[in-house]
Amino acid sequence: TRKNSLNILKGFLASNASKTHKLVFAGKNGLGSYLFYDFFNRNTLEDKVKIMGYVSDEELQSLYFNASGFVFPTLYEGFGIPILEAMNHKLPILIGSLGASAEVAGGHAHVVHPFDINAIATGIDALLDYDKNRLDEAFAYAQKFSWENTIKQTGKIYSDLF
Repeated sequence: TRKNSLNILKGFLASNASKTHKLVFAGKNGLGSYLFYDFFNRNTLEDKVKIMGYVSDEELQSLYFNASGFVFPTLYEGFGIPILEAMNHKLPILIGSLGASAEVAGGHAHVVHPFDINAIATGIDALLDYDKNRLDEAFAYAQKFSWENTIKQTGKIYSDLF
C-alpha cells in the first residue's frame, strides 16, 4: 500500500518507542492491506498497536493533540496535507523520501527511505527526543499554507495572465 502501513508497523516494533508507546493507525485501508492485517494477526499486537480505520474530524483532532509524533513515511504522496496538519499541532514528523513529502515538509521533518525498516525504527525513536525549537519553526512554516493564501496566489497568477 502507498501509505506503507506494514513497514511502519515493522519499524515501530523494531524501535525502542514500542516499549513505552502505542502506535495508532487512522484512515481507510489501502490496496494490499491484507498483508498488514496478516502480519498484525500473526504477531498478536493488540497491546502495542491500535487500528482505528476511518475517523471523524473530531477524532482526528484528538489523535493529533494526544500524539507524541506523526509517522508518515509513505511510498508516494502527491502533496501531503497531513504533514502540514501535524506541523500545526507541533508534532515531530517522520516522512518518506519518495514523492512530494520532503518538499512539503520544507526541511522540518525526519526523512527516511520508506523501505528501510531500521531507518524507520531509528526515526520513530528520534521523534521522541525532538527539539521544541524545531517544532516551533515547523509550526511557523506550516502557517504559510492556507486556503486563503492559495486563493490569493491563484488569483494573483490569473490576474497576471489577463
